[in-house]
Amino acid sequence: MSEALAEHYASEAKRILTDDTFAEALTRVRVAALNELAEHDADDKTGIVRLQQKVAVTHEILAELQGMILAMGTSDGGYQPDKRPG
Repeated sequence: MSEALAEHYASEAKRILTDDTFAEALTRVRVAALNELAEHDADDKTGIVRLQQKVAVTHEILAELQGMILAMGTSDGGYQPDKRPG
């Protein structure tokens, strides 16, 4: 991946992570799945796995976005997507 593309990904990841609407949507999906999981029929293994996967995906999305930011920081000695050269 080129440095310009990595910089673009890092910048967009930062924007997405600070977007209130995205954060709220992801939180709602995660909380709803956790609430359903807490009350779900213990014998319904397929349903349990489905809900666990929803929670896992929300964590993976956040981890991937954070990883894009961190990867850019290590490739150029500390790039910060929210601080562009003037």
